[in-house]
Parts: sequence; structure tokens; C-alpha cells
Amino acid sequence: MTDKYGVKVTVVTVVYNGAEYIERAIDSVAAQSYPNIEYIIVDGGSTDGTLEILERRKSDITRYISEPDKGIYDAMNKGIALSTGDWIYFLGCDDFLYPEFSDMCPRLKDPSTVYYGNVFHKGKVLNGEFNSYMLAKYPILHQAVFYPRMAMERYKYNLKYKVAADHYITIQCWHDKDIKFRYEDICVARYMEAGFSAVTRDEAFEKDRLKIVYDNFGFFVFVRFLIRWLKDKMRK
Repeated sequence: MTDKYGVKVTVVTVVYNGAEYIERAIDSVAAQSYPNIEYIIVDGGSTDGTLEILERRKSDITRYISEPDKGIYDAMNKGIALSTGDWIYFLGCDDFLYPEFSDMCPRLKDPSTVYYGNVFHKGKVLNGEFNSYMLAKYPILHQAVFYPRMAMERYKYNLKYKVAADHYITIQCWHDKDIKFRYEDICVARYMEAGFSAVTRDEAFEKDRLKIVYDNFGFFVFVRFLIRWLKDKMRK
């Protein structure tokens, strides 16, 4: 809800045995100048000292829970359920926010719009505005995306997809006629890619990929994507 401090932005971090990184993520949220940030951490039952860090830093965390889960996206769904913000943003435990994150927050004005910016990764800024064909090929990195509450109430992360559920939920939002997308040229976070998604291929998503593209982007994007997909297959 918008108040004198502006819209509330919920930052959600999911973590399992992330003691090496989690305090850096917490520091980056605590350092933000934007005054209306809710920070929720969902821990999967860590045994490496993560919980001790969360307890020590609890003054910088709105709420944290620790319990077994069914994977990253189950934990992210739990974060959504705990959130009260107007927009929801997911920060990996090994990633961290830039101060410019706070510059993005006042631009979150339309409650039916997914806003996205840029992230820094491997020495360069990953940026630019997406179109349907680009999204069919590549995900908008979730460290760049601010989802409005109405989108998170309408869609949840599909646990069938172990790595690409974030790509799929963005595709669902893109296809939804009630939801718009807006790109802002602001670099909001450092994306480290040190976790599960960096080393794991989502076989279920790849199996469903052609149907997902056809169902959500229409015939012309599907044909263009199919040609590229077949060329890639031939190269292997």
C-alpha cells in the first residue's frame, strides 16, 4: 500500500547453507536509502551457520523462517505468501543490491505492471528492453524484475521446473492481457550465479519449451523460435 514513504517493496531471499554469502545480501538491503522496504528471508533448514547469522541480523530483517522445503521455487512461493509489499523482488543469497535499487523503487507506479531494470554480471551490465521473441529465447534475469502483487497473487512458481520456473512465470505474466511490462535503464543488483541454477539444466522446461512458446507467444513468434531451435539441434 502506498503511504507517505511510497509503495512498499518486498525483497525476498531464499537460502540454504548460504553462510558464506548471506550477510553480504543482508548488508545490501539494509544499506538502501528507500524507506519502505520489507525484507523476508526463507531458509530451507541450513546447518552451516546461516541461522546464527539471521538471528544476529534480525534487526535488519522484517521476518525470516527456517523449515524444509521442496526446492528453490517452493521457498520463493513461501516468500510470496509471507510478503505484504506492493511489489515483490527476489534477491539470491549470493547476489547483492546496488544503491540504485532505491532509485528504481519510486518508479513503481502502475500496480498492473512488471518493472525490470539491469543487472551486473561477469564484468558487464546485462541490460535492454525485451520483446516477445527475446523472452521466448531468454529469461529476464529475476534479479532485475519487480513483480506487482496482483501478478504474484495470480501466478505462483511451478515446482515442475527446477531451474526455469522464474522464466516460466515471467512468460505467464507477459501473456496475461491484464499485465504490462516496463523497462527502466537502472542497474539494480549484482548477479553472481554461484548457485544451483548455474550448474543445472531444467530438463522438464526444455521438454515443454515448444508448447510453452506456442501457447504464450502466438504463431509467428513460435515459427521464428522453432527455426532457431531446429538449427541449434542440428549443430549438436
